[in-house]
Amino acid sequence: MGYKRAAFTTGLTLGSVVLAAVALGLGAASGNGDAASDVLSSTSTSSPNPSPSATLVITEPLAPATPAPTATPGAEAVPAIPGAPAVPVPLPAPLVIDPMSASYNPYTDPNSPDFVSESDKKTWLALQQVIRQCMADKGFEYLNWEWWMGGDPQPKNLSYDAGIAWIVGMYGDAYMNPTGNWEESGCSGYALHVTGDTTH
Repeated sequence: MGYKRAAFTTGLTLGSVVLAAVALGLGAASGNGDAASDVLSSTSTSSPNPSPSATLVITEPLAPATPAPTATPGAEAVPAIPGAPAVPVPLPAPLVIDPMSASYNPYTDPNSPDFVSESDKKTWLALQQVIRQCMADKGFEYLNWEWWMGGDPQPKNLSYDAGIAWIVGMYGDAYMNPTGNWEESGCSGYALHVTGDTTH
């Protein structure tokens, strides 16, 4: 008789759980929360020996998932590729000075014995300023000239006679046979005399 009574008690308990669940569903649908409470109270007292293992668990509804962010108007979406490796940002290539390169300039290479220092450049540019003014006073144009970068201070497309006159103004009448006298060496001799430059 003991096992029959236990089976009967378990059946009553499970039946109460089912009735309670149905009542809750009906109450939620009809908005009658009192009816659901009555059914629960009646089922809880109908069983004289409720089983501790049969427990009605009512969970709260899950919170709605956070909505996905909307795309900014006008912004182009970039699809993510799962598992794709990150693309590394290339670093700028280091400056390589190659003596064998056609564009190599030993005057700008700090490792070259022919390197032109900032001090030498300053001295040269001061000399050029005096020459340019001297040539302008004689009616000649004198172009900016940084000799370590190549080039020529004489304007292009001069006629033969204009070219000879420019050379005489720059180096003096004895430009073919320099005498070493600054007064006979045109604007170049004058500038060396004024600046005291003995390097150039």
